[in-house]
Amino acid sequence: LISLGGPVVSKRLKLWLQKQKQLKHFRLTKEEDKIDTYHNINGTIIGNPIEIIDKIAGEQVESHSNFTQQWKGANSRTNEKHSQFLKNASYSDITVFNTIVKNLPSDCILHLGNSSPVRYAQLFDLSACHSVYSNRGVSGIDGCLSTSTGFASQSDRINVVVMGDLSFLYDSNGLWNKNLPCNLKIVVINNQGGGIFRMIPGPSEIDAFEEFMETNHPVDIEKLVGAFGVNYIGCNAENELDEKIQQLLQSNKSPSLLEIKTPRLENAEIFKEYVRRIKTEDR
Repeated sequence: LISLGGPVVSKRLKLWLQKQKQLKHFRLTKEEDKIDTYHNINGTIIGNPIEIIDKIAGEQVESHSNFTQQWKGANSRTNEKHSQFLKNASYSDITVFNTIVKNLPSDCILHLGNSSPVRYAQLFDLSACHSVYSNRGVSGIDGCLSTSTGFASQSDRINVVVMGDLSFLYDSNGLWNKNLPCNLKIVVINNQGGGIFRMIPGPSEIDAFEEFMETNHPVDIEKLVGAFGVNYIGCNAENELDEKIQQLLQSNKSPSLLEIKTPRLENAEIFKEYVRRIKTEDR
């Protein structure tokens, strides 16, 4: 394993890597650090990571291992399961993400809100984007909109922000700015609370779950956006999603926000079924 940068977003992958005690793990870094995310580091290689990877890739090494073929085969099977599931899945957060990614303009800047959006996004190919950013930090949801708004003000590309309703509400004052750039395109996936907690074993079984963890709220996002003079676009159904996303991307008179409402209770169940299908061994 060759790693660089911070830890991966996926907790499943991180825990799996931590269990691989026989793994030879080398970290690439520009300067000495003590980061050992997967608890199995063998050594640190100091230098420019890109130059080091180019040098490794250029080495001619004979190998009788079939690891590459196994990896490519597993990747191909997973991509097929992924596509098949999304083709038949009911309208939910994950199908909305699929449609958003398909409509992203080439070479755009993509900003991802914390919790659900950054986790859903890792399931899709984002290589068409120029750059992808997310405020991971201590995994808080505050500040996502302000950060992306500031970035867009200094960018000449389309900046698409995808965030959940709680991330947006926590930082809605990020729109309290006289110089909001027209290249800022905000997508709020409104599942009426912190949907991530319905995916985690334990929290959803607590009596006060909806009030204190999911934080279900009554906020009318259209009225809130109107108070800031931001162009509002609403979407409540799957069959109008492509059209609404294009309407968002093509608006150029002012910053615009697209609110996409998804089913609060069904989202987690559909995602759990997605994970089950992906993990199922081929027969």
